[in-house]
Amino acid sequence: MVSCGKGGHGGVRVGVHHGRMTVNPDHKHAYASADQRGAVWERWVALRNGDFDQADEIVAPAVAVHVPAVDGRPHPASGKRALLSWVAAMRAVCPDGRLVTRVGPIISGDLVAGRWELIRPGRSDPVTGTDIVRVAGGRVVEFWANHDLLGAALPLGPIAA
Repeated sequence: MVSCGKGGHGGVRVGVHHGRMTVNPDHKHAYASADQRGAVWERWVALRNGDFDQADEIVAPAVAVHVPAVDGRPHPASGKRALLSWVAAMRAVCPDGRLVTRVGPIISGDLVAGRWELIRPGRSDPVTGTDIVRVAGGRVVEFWANHDLLGAALPLGPIAA
């Protein structure tokens, strides 16, 4: 969000979201409070850790999903069912693993991001990654995942140059 004009009170707040400009002349935030978005993050991490009971409360039915392939297979790109299927597939790879937030949540507008570490019992080499969620109406409406798959593969042996 950028203020245009003289000072913060005399100007118009302008924001850009997905290439669309929005104007907010009354200076009211259209976003949920940072506390609510932080709480959504905590519930998001619980979902990623296998707590599917709360999925209806925190995931929008038409959530857009941008995730890496699992087992070399592309994954459906949208919908709550597709998201939960992807989370279940990721959990199946390491069912005893637990995501722990290491950085964040970082909140900017309707986006909430965090750097996590997957702690795997019996392994000293955690997998790391970053999740970004877009929140609207207290629910996740879009999700991006970035996993450090190279770091996860290194313990398997050297990588050819």
